[in-house]
Amino acid sequence: MTEIKRKVIVNNQAFFDYIAPFLEEGRQVSFLIKGESMRPFLFEGDKVLIKKPLGRPWKMGDLILARWQDNYVLHRLVKRKKGMLGLAGDANFVQIEWVKDTDIIAVALSASRNDKQVYDAADPLQRIQGMSWYYLRPLRRALAKLKKIEKFGL
Repeated sequence: MTEIKRKVIVNNQAFFDYIAPFLEEGRQVSFLIKGESMRPFLFEGDKVLIKKPLGRPWKMGDLILARWQDNYVLHRLVKRKKGMLGLAGDANFVQIEWVKDTDIIAVALSASRNDKQVYDAADPLQRIQGMSWYYLRPLRRALAKLKKIEKFGL
């Protein structure tokens, strides 16, 4: 018998509404990333495994799935301030999404690309790499501007 695999793109709200009960039961759920906001560590199409973090403290550098401005983001925890958590996409130079604990849906346990693991939440080195990348934002931003100037011959 031939197995048929197909890719279906579902509205974020419908998808996360559908998986919410599974997460509440403590089950793990996987999905494919849509978007480029987590480059260079995660790419569109990477498979992420998430779970509702019951009683687990958030660690800086964790990849967290949260509701933010009527959307859902899977971004890195980069800051804490007055009971709020600051999330940022790795590809972002400036923006931070501030969320409350109640906005957190799940934490990423792992991610894979072409059946090869590219992220493991249990590996502290990966969180350190992600945070280092975050702190390099000013330099990355300046380099991007230089690259743009060079591209247009200005």
